[in-house]
Amino acid sequence: MKKCKAFLCICLLFYMHLINAQEEINVDTLIRNLRLNFAVPDLPAFNALQSDPGNLLRPASPKEFSFIANQFFNGNNIIIPKSIAIEIAPIVLIRYNKLTLKDYQKNPILYNTRISLGTLRDSTNISHLAIGFRTTLINKGDIKNDKNLRKVIEDLRSINRNRNEYYDQQLIKLGKSEEYFANHPELRIKFDQEFDSIIHNTGQTIKDYKEYNSWNAEKLDIAFSFVGSSQDSASKHIKYNSFLAWITYARPVGKNGHILGGFNFNSYKVENSTYFDFSLQSRFYIGMNQLKGFVEGQYLHKNIDNTNNIIGRLGCEYHIYNGIWVDFNAGIYKGITHNTSDFVSSFRLIYAIPGNYK
Repeated sequence: MKKCKAFLCICLLFYMHLINAQEEINVDTLIRNLRLNFAVPDLPAFNALQSDPGNLLRPASPKEFSFIANQFFNGNNIIIPKSIAIEIAPIVLIRYNKLTLKDYQKNPILYNTRISLGTLRDSTNISHLAIGFRTTLINKGDIKNDKNLRKVIEDLRSINRNRNEYYDQQLIKLGKSEEYFANHPELRIKFDQEFDSIIHNTGQTIKDYKEYNSWNAEKLDIAFSFVGSSQDSASKHIKYNSFLAWITYARPVGKNGHILGGFNFNSYKVENSTYFDFSLQSRFYIGMNQLKGFVEGQYLHKNIDNTNNIIGRLGCEYHIYNGIWVDFNAGIYKGITHNTSDFVSSFRLIYAIPGNYK
């Protein structure tokens, strides 16, 4: 189990190094330069390992690499988390320095397909491993799918190609000749600074507009995950334990709201018997991309004891800095069949390759 966690941590460090090591390339060349700091989606492999009865799988803008951990501290000491998971978009990472916008547009579902891997060691020292698969069928908040934005990018590139035209326009306004311009290099520097400022401000305006208007865009995700368990500390002799599947649809509510509806199916083995649980979920977000609160309600039917349950909770999500997010929620898990109530809560640290709009 320790080897698995060490492997996941090494993967995290490697991809953080990968993203920081790349040189900047023009926006029309690579997909990775169209990345924004949107919320990190839940990871199928992570959700499959949690004891939390609520199991909504939140759709969000796909990331090349994401990392989630909980129980990552003990008092004042930072510890290796008991449960961690990573998710990658393998095709995107393989073609990290070659994938262009044109390539992406030919088959976006393929490039949006992601694989997640998670580990958990429970209180009985049993190791659990999960592998998850997910793809995004609808994502109107994907900057790469926005035709209007792509037109603006084309316009910016056109402006960039016509820098000399900008020089001519400014010379006419100043009443200066090309000969005067050639003999005064400081004027070229001044024009270049003005021109670059125009491009930068336009690009920043696009980025701000997209982050404000796209975090709550319409989305549809489907995913599934397999979980295995092992009593061996080295995670050998893993046996199949459960299979989970999700479908989640989300759409905007005004400018600052986002409503999600989802379904989760869970098939699992206890001794020699197989049981089936399912849940219907809804969550409503209100706020902005960087900070938002949410209220959630779920219905859960557990086949193992034939009980009906409901979950209600409140939470918030905050982007701390440069791709690092925290998510906290708390609420009540109420058993309708036997009239029981329990408090549930979760605090998670989430990381994804940060936004890098160019």
